[in-house]
Amino acid sequence: MTQSADESIDLVPWQGTFVFLITLAVVALLAVYVTRQWRRAWEARAAVDRDNALRDLAVKSVAAQQAQADEIAALRSEVAAVKADTGGIHELLRSVS
Repeated sequence: MTQSADESIDLVPWQGTFVFLITLAVVALLAVYVTRQWRRAWEARAAVDRDNALRDLAVKSVAAQQAQADEIAALRSEVAAVKADTGGIHELLRSVS
């Protein structure tokens, strides 16, 4: 009987070490899993922010293109008016000379 009592005492520290190693492995795996999930969430938020920024840029680009088209149309009408006035001045100068 004394042998079995001594053997059970020898197994307790070994079992404690085994439980510690298993606990350490579980905690390490949990830390890796949580870190990966956090990184994926962070990347997803970054992708959404990037997509929103690109969408805003596209809206601004379309607005700028429309403003340029309006300005070009206004400039064309002004150039047409200047050509008409210049044509009238040329006719007047030809008739005077």
